[in-house]
Amino acid sequence: MTGQTNRSRSRAAPGAGDLQAASARAVGPRAVNDLEAEQLIERRRSPQDRRRHVVEITANGLELLDKAECALAAAENEVLAALDATERETLYSLLQQAANGEGSGSCTEAWVARKASPGNG
Repeated sequence: MTGQTNRSRSRAAPGAGDLQAASARAVGPRAVNDLEAEQLIERRRSPQDRRRHVVEITANGLELLDKAECALAAAENEVLAALDATERETLYSLLQQAANGEGSGSCTEAWVARKASPGNG
């Protein structure tokens, strides 16, 4: 894939069903049913625990995922064309911090702190 960044996810190996099943629970049964109907995933009973389902991506699902990742990379390259590699990595790092809730607290706390600093009366 061209324009692939270090943010790309690694492909789950066959047998990595526990993580995939957890992801399926997070997505919801309707979405899993829809993906299965489109033959993008397969769902089957776990051989270790017949009460659980194992959900794995199919070859069709991988093909569609590859196309989506290529389209995303192309759009990302177009939007971020003005940034060099170092600037992009800085942006990704800052976005990751924001997504993880890292930093100096809420927007309100930052605003109050800024207003309280000298010269911002």
